[in-house]
Amino acid sequence: MSPITKAGQPLIIGGVEITHSPLKWLDVEGEFGEKGATVESILGCEAHSDGDVVYHSVVDAIFGALALPDIGQVFQDSDPRWRGCDSSKFMEHARGIMDEEGWEIGNMDVTLILERPKLILRALT
Repeated sequence: MSPITKAGQPLIIGGVEITHSPLKWLDVEGEFGEKGATVESILGCEAHSDGDVVYHSVVDAIFGALALPDIGQVFQDSDPRWRGCDSSKFMEHARGIMDEEGWEIGNMDVTLILERPKLILRALT
């Protein structure tokens, strides 16, 4: 079986389900990046919270591994409590659920795929 899947569908290899976070759109306002590693750009992340794409990806991965709804369902953008919220709060929530259930992270990988801004230039400095 080839490890290829249709867009929006999970990839399952050897019983392990591999998924990705929803795409984030960039707009012309705001900051781009994550805490302590922002990138100067005319583009910002379109988001209801602070839009930290790394935290959001990790939280979604944790929720997925625990068979929970995704971050958008748990922290709905229609709820004013989450407007501008620091995404580390979402991470604390996910970590709390893991701890309650007796789980721990064995491995985590986050990949940002962008046409621009080019992040390799930032990584080399």
